[in-house]
Amino acid sequence: MFRNSFSGLLSHIRYSAEPYFYAPFTFVKRVLFCNNKHDYNRVLFFNRWGFIPQKLVEKVSGKKTIWIDALSGGEVTQIVTFCKLLKESLPGLNIILSTNNDYSMKFAKRNIEGLDYVFDSPWDLKWVVKRVLKKIKPQLVIFVEGAYLPILVKQARRMNIKTILVSALMRDKWLLHNHYFYRRYFFLNPFKNLDYILVKSKLDYECLIRAGINKEKIFITGNLKFDTQFLSVSENEVRQLKNDLQIKESEFILVAGSIHSQEEKLIIETYHLLKQKNIKVRLIIVPRYNHFIPNIIKALNFYNYPYILRSKILKKDIKPEEVIIVDTFGELMYLYALSTMIVVGGSFVLRNPCGFGQNIIEPLLHFKPIFFGPHMEQFREITDRLLAVWCGLETRNASELSENIIHLLSNSSLRQNIVSTMKEIILENSESITKNVDFIKDEAYRN
Repeated sequence: MFRNSFSGLLSHIRYSAEPYFYAPFTFVKRVLFCNNKHDYNRVLFFNRWGFIPQKLVEKVSGKKTIWIDALSGGEVTQIVTFCKLLKESLPGLNIILSTNNDYSMKFAKRNIEGLDYVFDSPWDLKWVVKRVLKKIKPQLVIFVEGAYLPILVKQARRMNIKTILVSALMRDKWLLHNHYFYRRYFFLNPFKNLDYILVKSKLDYECLIRAGINKEKIFITGNLKFDTQFLSVSENEVRQLKNDLQIKESEFILVAGSIHSQEEKLIIETYHLLKQKNIKVRLIIVPRYNHFIPNIIKALNFYNYPYILRSKILKKDIKPEEVIIVDTFGELMYLYALSTMIVVGGSFVLRNPCGFGQNIIEPLLHFKPIFFGPHMEQFREITDRLLAVWCGLETRNASELSENIIHLLSNSSLRQNIVSTMKEIILENSESITKNVDFIKDEAYRN
């Protein structure tokens, strides 16, 4: 399945050349014109080129260390309890994390108790990763969901440092992804150099076997995104958020989370159709990125619906008919908890050939009916279970979505069946984090 394709080679060459091409410009911008030596962009420049902070070197010196690399927010958010339990299971161990953006770094520092240090992922270039490995001297390097630094995997193997991929995801459709980042990933095939691959599900296991990976290194230990400890929200927190948003207990709240470009039209049209049917609904729409907000506002203006930004709410009273557009970070799991029903974005528009979809596990943990589009390949095991209860949870347009929301509102027994299935899924995956921690403690780390 993994082929040494010419396009893969070109992607590797492109990746390897880009850091050198942009280095002079980024050095001038981030280093020469930066007066604060602790500024994030300045530190980022040096971290990326393998010149890690002296504080990190001192922190790991002479101590057993696990280095976790998590690409970005989606990977970092699933290791909160994982790191905490890993730290508790291996006292005296240093756990350091590398990630590749400011948001992920701030999230990790704020939410992950078990971390001893957070820094920026290095460029995946041979001399750079060798430099970092020699400075840190980790006993184990852990990658989350994907081993996106295949040169690091290879160099760690050459230096007799164990490598493990946790919460691993693999789908046959991945190979259709035309982005040069993924072409390089599969061209270099980090799976062959990893010591262990801990997959989310049987489907991931089977896909890796079909890809020719040695099955003796693959283990099904579950999905780290089932972090019930971190993602749980108390009733008091829900009440406080409702009070902040000036939402009444009896109101029907529709939360549209992680909405991508072009999906805002479907969401706003659905809201319009519900209003036409005299459904009293409050819409809270959370864009995947804030630069999508202008298009959301444009869609609302088309129907003349008033709106307010989440950041402005504390400054004035909200009118009951106003749509809330969330332009702040860190509240999505709380919004899911206060919702009546949820729409998961990133699933109605085919954003790439794979049709990954957006994380459905976070809203699943709050036991509210979830609607989604047809492009949910990454979470197909979960969506198939839900669709077996009611196929109406998957919709393709605003007309279907509004009709199915209305149908579900009037059918309490169906809602209960959906929620019961959600609870079964959560129960089946409740030990995923401890399984991963135990494997690392008992197998990967003991030598």
